[in-house]
Amino acid sequence: MSDELLPKVPKKKGGFRPGAGRKKRDEEQELIRKLSPYDDRAIAVLLRGVERGDFNFVKLYMNYRYGTPQQQVKITNEQQQVVIKWDE
Repeated sequence: MSDELLPKVPKKKGGFRPGAGRKKRDEEQELIRKLSPYDDRAIAVLLRGVERGDFNFVKLYMNYRYGTPQQQVKITNEQQQVVIKWDE
């Protein structure tokens, strides 16, 4: 059977939605341009927070300076034995 004979079924997910998805590179660059005048002020506020010892400022600084620490995940496997008895 060819695809031409099959009825068209509308997709339930995906597709174009206004405002959805990642911003276009031009939009990102425009936002960076608008925020750039505040770079020095933002860094000064961050440093004041770090100097005060405010945990949130220190955490933000450390994450950007050294990267987010790797999470260690402990995976355990407790094997359970399943017994199947067949009627004889």
